[in-house]
Amino acid sequence: MFDYLNIYKGKTIVGTLRETDGKLLFEYDPLWILAPDAQPLTEDIPLQAGAMSGDNVDSFFSNLLPEGDVLQMISKWAKISPDNIFALLSHFGGDTSGAYYVLTPDLTPDSVRYMKVTPKQIREWIHSMRSKPLVLNAAGARISLSGAQDKISLMVSGDELFVPIGAAPSTHILKPRIDGRHGVEHSAVNESLVMALGEAVGLSVAKVVYRGDLLSALIERYDRRRGGSVDDQIERLHQLDICQLLNIHPSKKYEAEGGPSFKDCYDVMRTHTSTPVVHAGRLLEWLVFNVVVGNMDSHAKNLSILYIDNKKELAPFYDLLCTSVYNQLSQRLAFKIGRENRPRWIMPRHWDRLAEELAIRPTYLRGVILDIANKVAAALPSIIDNLRPLLDAKEKRFIDLVAEEIMRSAKDVITRNSLTSLN
Repeated sequence: MFDYLNIYKGKTIVGTLRETDGKLLFEYDPLWILAPDAQPLTEDIPLQAGAMSGDNVDSFFSNLLPEGDVLQMISKWAKISPDNIFALLSHFGGDTSGAYYVLTPDLTPDSVRYMKVTPKQIREWIHSMRSKPLVLNAAGARISLSGAQDKISLMVSGDELFVPIGAAPSTHILKPRIDGRHGVEHSAVNESLVMALGEAVGLSVAKVVYRGDLLSALIERYDRRRGGSVDDQIERLHQLDICQLLNIHPSKKYEAEGGPSFKDCYDVMRTHTSTPVVHAGRLLEWLVFNVVVGNMDSHAKNLSILYIDNKKELAPFYDLLCTSVYNQLSQRLAFKIGRENRPRWIMPRHWDRLAEELAIRPTYLRGVILDIANKVAAALPSIIDNLRPLLDAKEKRFIDLVAEEIMRSAKDVITRNSLTSLN
């Protein structure tokens, strides 16, 4: 066990993280403070000398880790308490989301190594992941993005797949289907469909390919820029999710648990992006899309600000699924709309109430609702047709159920929010 961890951006030490009496202490490196291109981890962890602690430090570093079931699983197998952020980061901090990553003192940014893997090996990991987290089976691979599903970080170069080791950054996330857990089945097909649908209706989404040979969705990371081979340098892009920006612990990512409301997220677009009107509009489209496709798990940690080319932008969307097709999962939206979070109970008056909260015109919001719902209904058949050749018989039957659920929801939203209903 090390006394401290080094925080890096690129190959430069940004600072050190320590733990004293169960409290996280972060201190910027003096050379980083003096660097002409230095920037703080977040606005609430200012670029200053001396050790800092508190909710701002805890929320930033805890949000680098996965949460929920995955956190419990890796904690169990690593024999580390899920509350021990410092120890977990010492094991799994080499390929976190965004530009900053965490290494133990015995590792450096030059400790980059990739292990080539075959589809057969990945399939074997997937088959065994019910008893052991996929990422721990991957011979030292680091966790990349926080989330509620098993996943593995990969470096993809052409048709070849590599697992990043040590300080090596990944370029993609592989998300196998999670059949048998909480009544969820064919999750990878579901996500591939809904993400493609999001792109078709004009949302900015992470690039996703369904890999039938791996029973997985392969997602390209938007917080990385790279060349085309393993030897090309991969640039890590700075990003902060809404919970990090608002100093909220990941355990409170849902509004119902005391986490951010949609208005809170909307206000972040207004105050933390380079073009507030554009990104607030994109966020509104995302909310409507989730209602239309029945994605109840669209919480604050799925939203991030990406710092790229001297601009601050709402990052591409990810983790888009139709969760309403799973009866065992919650049928309530992560965000309330006009104080209502049951999709079939949301009426025009609830949208009008949301418009009032956001200080936008109800007619504008109604136009967004109808535009997204009509585009979903129009694009869905072709998305299904493109996906079906990649699926086996069971997946085809399931995807038909998802399509039926989304089309029902889209038509319901269109009927309730028809412009003819406006006074």
